[in-house]
Order: sequence, then structure tokens, then C-alpha cells
Amino acid sequence: MSPQKLTPAEFRTEDKDEAELVALMMDMIYYFDEEEEKYRLISRDEVQSKIKKLYDEDKYAEAEKLIDSIDRVSSKDTEEIIRESKSKSYRLSKLQFVKAVKKAYEKNVSVADILRSNISKKIESNLKNLYDISEIDQERLESLEEIVKRWAMKEGRSPLKDGYRLSYHIPTNPSEEKYEIFAKNLVKINFLEKKIDEEKLIDIYLKYYTIPDPEDAFYHADIRLNEDGGNVNLIFDHEMDFIIEHFDREKLNDFLSDIANLGFNKEELNDLPIFDKIYKLPEIVESIKDGDQEDIDNSPIYDRDEWDEIIKETSFPRLKIKIPLEINGGSLMFGGESLEIDSVKKIILDKILENFDGDLVAFDIDKAKQKAVECVKEGDYSSAKRINKQISLYDASKYMAGKIGDMMLDSLSSQVVSLTMPKGVYGLLKIFDLKKEDILW
Repeated sequence: MSPQKLTPAEFRTEDKDEAELVALMMDMIYYFDEEEEKYRLISRDEVQSKIKKLYDEDKYAEAEKLIDSIDRVSSKDTEEIIRESKSKSYRLSKLQFVKAVKKAYEKNVSVADILRSNISKKIESNLKNLYDISEIDQERLESLEEIVKRWAMKEGRSPLKDGYRLSYHIPTNPSEEKYEIFAKNLVKINFLEKKIDEEKLIDIYLKYYTIPDPEDAFYHADIRLNEDGGNVNLIFDHEMDFIIEHFDREKLNDFLSDIANLGFNKEELNDLPIFDKIYKLPEIVESIKDGDQEDIDNSPIYDRDEWDEIIKETSFPRLKIKIPLEINGGSLMFGGESLEIDSVKKIILDKILENFDGDLVAFDIDKAKQKAVECVKEGDYSSAKRINKQISLYDASKYMAGKIGDMMLDSLSSQVVSLTMPKGVYGLLKIFDLKKEDILW
């Protein structure tokens, strides 16, 4: 801060709150100079002549602002004005934000608390310089300093617990085909394979599982930062919503018919997902298998409440990706790699493929395509189908890794932290020209 900046004759600013604070500290009045397009100061004794001059120049709007200014300081005491609330937002860079989150975990406070603590320390270290400026009223400065101290000690928001939830936007909607391939494989390994041994039966379930509209698929995803063992992790957490649509009676009939054609008896069906919850389903499959189609139009299997309970009890598969964020000097590292889009997507893809099949991590999709063509040529259709499933899963996983990577990077890039502060504190930020780089290390 330059001392000349607070000399009344030299003072100029575009910020109204800064002008008001300086005017209060010097027991002066601020007004907006239309020619300079900046706020300036004027003594109380000069107000009347200044208003008359503005009238002579037909500057009625400027005169009104000056009258409003003196009316404000006349109707309220100084401390009341500088204690009024002011909201200020800081858009943080990825590195600044992760540093703030890490510090918040260390101190068991919120990110906003960290910013407030840093701001108050910076302001307090600069306040002593104002006592050397003769134009400033010492008692008013002492009151302002006390307000800064009280604000610094203010009880803040809740500490970070489960993590700092991040906001993000989805640039484009997911591909329905690739999302479906990806999601059905996820439900297969995380849900169906734990309950069903027969591969053909799993295929039937997957055939009739339905997924949400891909346009809405990720709006329920959770992206957050949390701490684990001193490390800050970036987490993507998404629950796949899968159901067998019971209100489409034709599809439900087809589903039950396909299972009947596999030859299952009622006792075997009782342990299958959905069948173990609705007693009527095994009986219907049995009747279909015996060629005696039962009238199920009035069956309780269409009871909405009953199916809603099944959905609640279903262990829906989750896609959860946790990758550590590390600070290396002035750089932010993602899983040990530079925080760049290509490396981020590659790390996410490897995490996804490890969940599906470890062999896919080193998968060569071009060689696999060639191998599938050779299998078809040789008449080995079962191998061709198996390889084609790997190709489809790898391609879908790569596509989804790209989407998730975009979301993760967007979530880190769009973080804005808002603080409520007394106007006096806000004005001091302007006076000392403290920017976010000054308060965020």
C-alpha cells in the first residue's frame, strides 16, 4: 500500500466500498466523479459548495449520490456501517483449491475458514501501517482493527467430514449404447455374478435390465475431495440404477419365458434375484415351462409398492474411483502423473479395467479386432463372440473414462469459495490490494 493512495487529494478508486471505508476513517465524504469515473473524497465543509457546483453544471444524478453519501454517514455511526455484511467470492485455481482443502483437513475446519484465517492475518499485518497516516482517525482505526479480530475468531462452517463435494457440468450427454455396455458389465460383475452361477441366466437378466436415460445418467454422480491418511483424494462415486421393468407386461412375460426355456424348476428359482422376493414369479415360470400359461394380469407381481421395496433392497453396483492428488512444488499431480487430460483419462481407464478384468489393462484393441475376424473365418464363433465382448467393453470403458475425466477436471476448475465479511474487512482488502494469490500461499 502506498501512503499517497490515502492522501485525500490523491485518493481515487473505482470501488465504492473502499471509498466509503477510507472516507469513514478520515471523517470525510466520498462521491463519484463522473469525469474521472472514480470515487473521490471531500471534506464535510465542502459538501454544500460541491452540491451547488454540481447543480450549476446540471449534474443532478451526481449530486443525488453525494447527498445519499452524507445522509448515510449522518444516519448511522461509523462502526455500524463497517460491520455491515458483504459477500465476496474467490474462484480458485486447481492448485489453490487443493491446498486449501488439505489445510482444512489438517485443522479440522472448512475451506472458507482457511480463507478467512489467511485474510485476517494478512490484513492485521498491514493495519499497523495505517497508524502512521495522520489523516486517519485513530479511534476509528482501532474500532476497525477490533472488527477484523472478531471476524477472524468467528465460528465457521462445519469441518470437512465425508469430503468436499465438488460441482461440475456435463459437456455432452453420454452415448446410450456405450453407457449401456459399460453399465451392464458393471452390474454383471458387482451384482449378478455374486448371486447367479449360470452364465446363460446372467445373460437373460442383462437382456431385460433397463438403465436410466443416459442424458440423466451422471447427474446423480458424486465427485468430491476427501482425506485418507494425510492424502487428499479425488473421488468419483456413481450408483448404477438398474431395474427389470415390471410395468411393461410384454417384456416381463418375455423375461419369464426366457428363464422358463432354460428349464429351471421352482426350487432353483427361489434363490434368484427378484424371484426370492415375489413368491408368484417361480410359479408363473413353472406354468410357462409346462405349457400352461397362467393369467397374470391380476397377479400381485404388478403391485408397485412390492416392487419398490425390492428396488430399495437391491444392492445396486457402484462405480467408485479414488485417485490421490499430490502437490509437487507448484504443480498438482493426479495419481502420480501430471494433471493433464490425457494422463487423467488413462489413469481412470486403468482403474475401471482393473475392476472389470485385469487383463484388459494391457488390452490391444487393434490386435483383438484382427483376432476376432480370424476366429469368424475359422468358424470359431464362440471365441469371436468372447473377443467381441472384450472389444466392446474396452471401447465403452475408454469412452466412459473420458467422460469421467472431463467431469473430474471440470469439478476442480470451477470451484468458487464465498465468504461473508464485514464491509470494513472488504474495504481493507481493497486498500491493501490483497488478491487471492496473496492469501492462498
